[in-house]
Amino acid sequence: MRTNTIQASIAAHGSAAALLAGLLVSLSGCHTPPASVTTVGPAERRADPTPVADERLITDELFASTAVITGLIEGTTPESLRVIEAEVQNASNGHVPFRWRTSWYDDRGMEVRGPTVVWRHEVIPPGAFVRVTAVAPTPSSYDFRMEFLSDR
Repeated sequence: MRTNTIQASIAAHGSAAALLAGLLVSLSGCHTPPASVTTVGPAERRADPTPVADERLITDELFASTAVITGLIEGTTPESLRVIEAEVQNASNGHVPFRWRTSWYDDRGMEVRGPTVVWRHEVIPPGAFVRVTAVAPTPSSYDFRMEFLSDR
């Protein structure tokens, strides 16, 4: 009877040992090192932003000397309200504080007043981009004008 107990104990411990050994092999043998990427480029990267020429984008001289409007996207919401988004890039070595607002006009050129026509303040870190978005206050808003002024 003692022989059967010893054989059962060896069989039970042998299965557990085999399971543990298999687990250790699978964890240690399947490790792959992280991929590395080598890039080559200039030590100082500098891209000159390309300004967007649109008469609806108004800036003052100080803003224009430190930041550039590099993109303008127009669209509509599901509720048929016009949406505009301007991308602004800091073209200086320091932070650029500025304020902006959007004025909306109907199809006759009359200003459409609404609660969204307020000055908003932003700060762009050196070399960074900021996107500012405005939604028309009413579906009758036909056109817009965005103003960007320096906060310095």
